[in-house]
Amino acid sequence: MTNGKARIVTPEKIGRIIWAGTETIALNTAVYYDLFTHISNGKSSPRDLARITKCSANAIERLLNVLVAMELLTKTGKTYALEAEADAFLVRGRPVYLGDMVGHGVDLLNGWKNLPQSIESGKSSFQVDDQKTGEEFFSHLVKALFPANFAVSCAAAAAFKKKKKNIETVLDVAAGSAAWSLGFAQQYSESKVTALDFPKVLDVARQYTSQLGVDSQYDYLAGDLNTISFGKNCYDLVILGHICHSEGERRSRKLIKKSAQALKSGGTLLIAEVLPNEDYTAPLSALLFSLNMLVFTSEGDVFPVSQYKQWTEDVGLTEFEVLDKIPSPFPLLLATKP
Repeated sequence: MTNGKARIVTPEKIGRIIWAGTETIALNTAVYYDLFTHISNGKSSPRDLARITKCSANAIERLLNVLVAMELLTKTGKTYALEAEADAFLVRGRPVYLGDMVGHGVDLLNGWKNLPQSIESGKSSFQVDDQKTGEEFFSHLVKALFPANFAVSCAAAAAFKKKKKNIETVLDVAAGSAAWSLGFAQQYSESKVTALDFPKVLDVARQYTSQLGVDSQYDYLAGDLNTISFGKNCYDLVILGHICHSEGERRSRKLIKKSAQALKSGGTLLIAEVLPNEDYTAPLSALLFSLNMLVFTSEGDVFPVSQYKQWTEDVGLTEFEVLDKIPSPFPLLLATKP
């Protein structure tokens, strides 16, 4: 009740939620037919786009109108143009092209159909976090994740440089595309980076290190992060880039301990993660991601900043810091070895 008046309750919010998945599929269809790229290249009418995609002009126009309502396109008469976000992120060839990530969104929806079974059993029916299934799954996923993660890596490396931190040796754990370490390799051109991951995933890392001209700075360590040795007192920087959420509490604590042992005195552990607030009530993206880990992993989950602070302190790391002045939905977490 507001000002003595009863609030009118409507099902509008629930309706939006019910239809939310259709937006993902509509966007993925537009990406599949490269509509944003074609519009960027001057094909701006439904007829032009139908001709180049070999689709129905009427159907293409309906899809374009949806993209206008989603605020990804503008419309003037029968001519369509890109909104700023579409121009930056959905035109193939742009530095931060996110089209591959859109396709991953549809894959997630397919997996989430099994959420009721996971809620009942408390277990995943996919478990993409073991080598047998994970190597194939992650070799594709890390490409989709590269643009966003690389941008954060570059910002983090620039922040380190301002602090005049000397970084000569880096361990990138579960390196994927090497996105999390590439910013540091570029910023610290004399550094040597060890990228650790499954063999097939490291092939993807090699592609990106070569493209960015830093392949000579990289060594590659193939294996399972849970069983392979990280060494002791070897690295100035150890990166756990979006890996703890798929490992869960038990294995993440072991990873943090191994990472601490691998650091030199004065070295830094960098943790990039999806972070809920302390009472697990927001943000929605982090809480949905927790369910995502239930659907797709054996033990994965998300944890608040206080948990990571406690885990790093438990293994003797100090100077815990939250680095939030970066282009990322979640801050980075830093801890130092005395």
